[in-house]
Amino acid sequence: MYNLNLDNISSFQIVEIIQQGNIDVAEFDRLNLWDKISSGDWINLLIVQSQFADKCNKWQMFSAFGWKHILITQPQFANKCEKWDEFYSADWIKLLSAQPQFQEKAKEYSHGWAGLLAIKPELANECKCYRMFGRWDWSELLSSQPQFADKCDKWHEFTSWYWRELLLMQPQLSDKCTEYNGWGRLNSADWSILVEAQPQFADKSTANEWERFHSGVWSRLLSTQPQFAEKAKGFKAGWVAILQSNPELADECSKWNEFESGDWINLLSVQPQFADKCRECKCWRKFKYLDWYNLLSSQPQFANKCPNRIYDKLTQKQWEELEAQYPGVFEGKRMLSTLRKL
Repeated sequence: MYNLNLDNISSFQIVEIIQQGNIDVAEFDRLNLWDKISSGDWINLLIVQSQFADKCNKWQMFSAFGWKHILITQPQFANKCEKWDEFYSADWIKLLSAQPQFQEKAKEYSHGWAGLLAIKPELANECKCYRMFGRWDWSELLSSQPQFADKCDKWHEFTSWYWRELLLMQPQLSDKCTEYNGWGRLNSADWSILVEAQPQFADKSTANEWERFHSGVWSRLLSTQPQFAEKAKGFKAGWVAILQSNPELADECSKWNEFESGDWINLLSVQPQFADKCRECKCWRKFKYLDWYNLLSSQPQFANKCPNRIYDKLTQKQWEELEAQYPGVFEGKRMLSTLRKL
């Protein structure tokens, strides 16, 4: 009936047929197609077409993650769920926000209480399991309800990610970060995200962390927090970001000789007029294969500066991309490279 090779038909293909509508259920039964549907595809199917629930025999295989998504849209299947104890507090928050009738069920689990209090903090006096909350529970709860901070006993377990995410949402908890040495756990990636959103914490970081910011981080930071321009001038990557958007400040730059090949590529790709500065610093010769390819992809006028040995390393796909982007510019270079390989 379905003109398919049933030996090789995939679960996804079966679900596609069902979603197209007007299926012959009896024919599906006869061909035993229901059993070929994977647990993951059953979840996706039941979320939008619950009428086929009686055909599903994989309920016990559904993950807690899958059950969360089912119950958000199809709460009538709650009696089939056996994964309540595997729900995280974040799962409970999403479920209770969509289906508040599961409030009493949430009270049976510590993760459920953490999620419930994030939505209904007025139930605080009913909760008797604060000490059972893990650091993830506290992170979720405090991010929306910082008034529970004094009840938290897991501060010492917070890693850099937890501190960063909490301070992004609740900067007033910075005293806890100081008390439990959270600042020292943040890495450069954490700092770049944190100071962009909460610039008042900049003085908590060390010069080493700012030194690790690459030019892309500086560009993003300066676009949202331009008050860090003076700080950026103390670092070579900071100067790359400054010169990308403000080339007229070139005479103020004292970091030219510190620029590495990646810095030059980032700068020249946006501001090719600094090519002479690159020559003065004798950096053209330091460019590697991918440096040249990335530069030529944005600034084809440097084609004659690129060494033959670099052209000879380009893949067919890279040649095609360059020629499609800049018709006629690289045709001769490719022809010569092909002849050198003969």
